[in-house]
Amino acid sequence: MKIAILADIHANAEALEIVLKKAKQKNVTFFMIAGDLIGYYYQPSQVLSMIQSLNCLVIKGNHEDIFLNGKFKASAFKFKIGFEKAQKELTHKQILFLKSLQTKSIIKINNKRVLLCHGSPWDNSLYIYPDMDKSIRDKLNKVDAEIIITGNTHYPMHIELENKIIINPGSVGQPRDCIPGACWLFWDTIKDKFKFYRENYNFDNVIKMVEHYEPENKYLSKVLQRTKK
Repeated sequence: MKIAILADIHANAEALEIVLKKAKQKNVTFFMIAGDLIGYYYQPSQVLSMIQSLNCLVIKGNHEDIFLNGKFKASAFKFKIGFEKAQKELTHKQILFLKSLQTKSIIKINNKRVLLCHGSPWDNSLYIYPDMDKSIRDKLNKVDAEIIITGNTHYPMHIELENKIIINPGSVGQPRDCIPGACWLFWDTIKDKFKFYRENYNFDNVIKMVEHYEPENKYLSKVLQRTKK
């Protein structure tokens, strides 16, 4: 089986579209999506429509939680416009779809237990980096799964602990590792090989939307363009 692993799409339909196109070219038949489908950017309905058309396992991220519990409505919340767009545009069925998502899910692939989550198996908002604290590493080693797929950091990662692999496919919609383009992970389960891909797309359209909806929020456009010095 050929699997595409995605995370942190963040209502960026331009980025998701190119990833799905490339995945199709690689004969991907199954998608695993580690949450944060919405938030930040402005095409939530298009993104959910594309995701709902896939053969996929998808869980919710902390941005789905923020949307569903209404936390974005607080006056001090910095990135509320993307959530307000979702509130206006998502259909009743799409909102029910978000409400139906679990915070984690386990599937068996190649006789291995694969756990899909967003932040961590125990905290949807946790950031897991390669230099994680020993306490987090110890906790991960106790999780009943051979492979843990996570998201949230927007940084691609593939590391081995004592008895398991921790994977982050990076971010489709808002990479933060100073390499422009939509990031995703390809898994050939027959060869048991993982490979990261970075897809170029015209993010000028996304930047124009940022300038239209919230020109004061420079971060949302800069993060898409920044490169390593």
